[in-house]
Amino acid sequence: MDRLAALEKIQVKQKVELIEAVTGFETNNEYEIKDGAGVTFLRAKESTGLCGRMCCGAHRAFTINITDPNGRNVIRVVRDYKCFFIGQCCSCCSCCRDSVTVEAPQGNIVGFVLQQCSACNANFTIRDSHGMVVLHLKGPCYCGCRCPGQKYTFRMMSADETHEVGRLHKEWAGFAKEILTDADTFLLEVPQDMAVETKATLVAAVLLIDFMFFEDNSGKNKVASTHHH
Repeated sequence: MDRLAALEKIQVKQKVELIEAVTGFETNNEYEIKDGAGVTFLRAKESTGLCGRMCCGAHRAFTINITDPNGRNVIRVVRDYKCFFIGQCCSCCSCCRDSVTVEAPQGNIVGFVLQQCSACNANFTIRDSHGMVVLHLKGPCYCGCRCPGQKYTFRMMSADETHEVGRLHKEWAGFAKEILTDADTFLLEVPQDMAVETKATLVAAVLLIDFMFFEDNSGKNKVASTHHH
């Protein structure tokens, strides 16, 4: 957490899972969390049962443990199962609204990420341990399509929505990685003096956004299901 506290740029990079492209077998997601120089300082690994991965695909409930170089769990991200709809389709129905709880360390809640009612726009609130809004993430219009080479940007707005404080970018990883695998790369740009708990919650927001909008929602590999995107 100390390393996270000092950063202005945080890269979240999903590890390439070629087995998914070859076999269609959905594996637990893994991510490397890097500093602005590209040095990995945290690793995130999903812990989800086979049934959840194969039956629910990207909609599955999950627990993701984030560990430091010594293997110690420093952050835990928990997503409960919500009703089976894609992206923003039912974001105005509270029972379908996606969210994650962020603990650092396990058992100590430091924040929440909550999907907002916003029609086709991918919008979220970043909340503190008491549920108070500290930031808004304003995403692009998401229609369920993904265009090769497209870069997606989420604006990070203050709690009162009067000014921008940072950005989240979904970066194009190249044709082979984007089309043949579930590997995605994100870049968070934040103020250096932002509370470390908020930074941890933003990392959790990246993981949720990856599952909601950039994971293969069919539970099959992308080669076999590109007509869904």
